[in-house]
Amino acid sequence: MTVILRSRLAMALALAALLLAASAMIANAETASTTPDPLVQVLVQKGVLSADEAKSITGTAEQQRDQLVELLKQKGVISSAEYDAVLAARVDAGFEAPASQAFAANTQPPGTKVVPATYNAQAAQAVRPPESNQPLALRYKGLTLTPGGFASADFYVRSRNENSDSTSNFNSTPFGGVTNSHLTEFHATAKASRISLLAEGQAGRTKLSGYFEGDFMSAAPTSNQVETNAWPFRVRQAWGQSEFANGMTLSGGQFWTLLNTDRKGIALRSEFIPNTIEASYVIGYTYVRQTAIRFTKNFNNRIWAAFEVANPETTYATSFTPSFIMGLNTSANVTSPFTNLLPNLAAVCPLPAATATTSGYQCNPAPGAYSNGVSTNLAPDLIAKVAFEPGWGHYEIKILGRFFRDRLVPTSTANLVNSSAATTNVTEGGGIGWGMILPVVSKKVDVIFEGMVGAGIGRYGAAVNPDVTIRPSDGALIPLKQLHTLAGVEWHAKPKLDVYLYGGDEYIRRANYTSPTGGAAGYGSPLVNTRNCNVELLTSPATGGVTGSGVVVPAGTAVAACGAQNKNLWEATAGFWYRLYQGSFGTFQYGMQYEYLYRTTYPGIGGAPKGMDSIAFSSLRFYLP
Repeated sequence: MTVILRSRLAMALALAALLLAASAMIANAETASTTPDPLVQVLVQKGVLSADEAKSITGTAEQQRDQLVELLKQKGVISSAEYDAVLAARVDAGFEAPASQAFAANTQPPGTKVVPATYNAQAAQAVRPPESNQPLALRYKGLTLTPGGFASADFYVRSRNENSDSTSNFNSTPFGGVTNSHLTEFHATAKASRISLLAEGQAGRTKLSGYFEGDFMSAAPTSNQVETNAWPFRVRQAWGQSEFANGMTLSGGQFWTLLNTDRKGIALRSEFIPNTIEASYVIGYTYVRQTAIRFTKNFNNRIWAAFEVANPETTYATSFTPSFIMGLNTSANVTSPFTNLLPNLAAVCPLPAATATTSGYQCNPAPGAYSNGVSTNLAPDLIAKVAFEPGWGHYEIKILGRFFRDRLVPTSTANLVNSSAATTNVTEGGGIGWGMILPVVSKKVDVIFEGMVGAGIGRYGAAVNPDVTIRPSDGALIPLKQLHTLAGVEWHAKPKLDVYLYGGDEYIRRANYTSPTGGAAGYGSPLVNTRNCNVELLTSPATGGVTGSGVVVPAGTAVAACGAQNKNLWEATAGFWYRLYQGSFGTFQYGMQYEYLYRTTYPGIGGAPKGMDSIAFSSLRFYLP
């Protein structure tokens, strides 16, 4: 497996180096062929811009003008409304809106005039000319309030049932032979409908902004599709931000992780988000939305650096879990506080009956007594990123640092009361990532390539693979080595038509051990039972007999569940969005998408089962103007 991982990483790095070299040559050629914007020199002479600021404005005539407008807004020379008006005039004249306005939040439809592939749903709201009687935004006590969102009617058909709405479970794509592989799935849903509100204000030379966004992609215990489809509201983003005149930005709240590739610079609402109807996006796509604090520095609109302190969470998978292991999201300690759990003692505490009735000590609830919680985290995830734009394309390098912790309590009777023999284990993980967006055909075609390699990075992939496994000897959490990659092409074929093609892959390297009894442990063990991964029933006939996999069992004996663990997941998907109407009343658009998923596992006793699924989506959406 090391050879496979190294070869994939080598290919990814070689491609990245090739693209970087090509972009540098193209950037040098473009820069050499352009002349400074005369307006910049006039502003220097009038003292509006400094000489250093003027030097930072380079590129083609359109690029220089975009950089100048953004710089004037940052310095407080022009207001946000004036900035929007300038962009609206440029779009109305047929120019490309700057990529910094490509908010990539899929909250608004693509733009009104010339819409490059970097230009996505929310950009239209920022640059749409004020054609209607209603204002572009609302004014309230000095704030500019911009509502947004869309109403969505999504339809999908799966070749294999997943019961997962429009959010596919990539890491559990059905194996062949199971019941769900024989049943197709059709549903219609409006859960993807979205509501957003952007608030902006100016405090001297500091721009203040806040943003809220939510949808209905959640489910309460009573949610169903029988009568009224009562899906609860879910917060996607909720944050505040201060942008200072010196290029520093401070952001706090819930937003897309710094590991997301940006389309322009490093800024909230500028993230690259696949244009899919599929609400889980694409296998290999690196993202989470979590609570964090971020510090960003803009160096002359060509280089950006940022550091983020973010909320952590640990996902795990293992073939053997030591008894009384704490700190995981499924551990007994996740319900807190509990001071007296005597009703559960008989299930987990091997104490004499007389002792079990004695109060004054604490014990753990029975396995499964509580629903999943959150892991007991030691420290935040730490993320750093540098982005640069030499004149052609956007490039990023990013680094992730993580900390994992659990606690193993020995199972002897004495130690349930006196935990002096318990041990706390701390391990570290992390990874390095890259991203690039290349405008290979100006205003028409973008090529996207991003990825991440490391250990303990599972939750940051769209497939939500495990971060760690458990070493049976001491209960320590061992970060799993993984590689995530995604490549895509976005083509703006016509002013009303956008087409996309994405492919992604997530690979997990095994970390297998042997349990104290000689069985499977860790992740990817060849000792796991995979005989029944392709059968419909997991219990034997009442009178004994042969299971669907050919295993003979005595009467009343339970058949072992499928123990297969994922090795590799990949996907290929293509789709389009066509704007049926776009004007002063909003945008009405229709889209279709086809998605193919493939899943492989590590071989066990019974082979290496594989899963696949074909999914077709269609969507009709109305976006606010």
